[in-house]
Amino acid sequence: MRGRHWKANLYLSGNRWLDRCFSGVRAIHAGVWLGLMDRAVLHETTESQFIAWPSYGEAGYNTSGLHDWEESAIGEYFTGCQSVLVGAAGGGREMIALWRRGMAVDGFECCGKLAERARELLSENGVDGRVITSRPDEAPEGLGVYDGAIVGWGAYMHIPGRSQRVAFLKQCREHLRPGSPILLSFFTRPGDNWEFRWVHAIAGSVRRLRRCAEKVELGDKLMGTFDHFFTREEIQGELEEGGFRQEFHAETPYGHAVGRAV
Repeated sequence: MRGRHWKANLYLSGNRWLDRCFSGVRAIHAGVWLGLMDRAVLHETTESQFIAWPSYGEAGYNTSGLHDWEESAIGEYFTGCQSVLVGAAGGGREMIALWRRGMAVDGFECCGKLAERARELLSENGVDGRVITSRPDEAPEGLGVYDGAIVGWGAYMHIPGRSQRVAFLKQCREHLRPGSPILLSFFTRPGDNWEFRWVHAIAGSVRRLRRCAEKVELGDKLMGTFDHFFTREEIQGELEEGGFRQEFHAETPYGHAVGRAV
């Protein structure tokens, strides 16, 4: 087989160089802004992005049912659950799907517009469940005790800071019976990645210059929303500290884990 033409080699080399340049610019941009934003601004940015994405409030999306990986996890680990609490309920997709499976559902959502939309769609679809408007990163009071819990698709990674995420898990644990499952979903990252290290270093330097007490963690990123990308060890550690034993972990087709209340 002949070797590649020099023009093809030159193009491919240039393309790889451009990809690295764009990744570097993206890391610098994310690092600077992550360093400039405090928790309250990160919440506002994330909420504004979700409102800007029209699908999260659309009836078609919210009545489309569970994703395949959600169906698999619920079918395997939520057997026997008669009631489920849905955190970060969004427009109500998970709540409607679980209700159709015969489960009683309640939920909470920190974005007021999405919470109101969820109430509308639940009513239109005959779902008997509450949607409480909550504070960001918190499970509200006034909830009951449930057989299981789901944190809405990808929502767990939008909570800045390990300590706040663990506190959130502990609050959820208070509303679950012993042995109850909880499903989390999230973006994943390899153990070492130069782009995450750049973001971490730049954002950390900016916050130190600002004398900001809120720390940036390796894996934090801004991509329209605040996102923390997890390693397997991080998810397992946070579940255990929050009062759960990890029973399942998968990185495809979307990162998710199931914990069991201890």
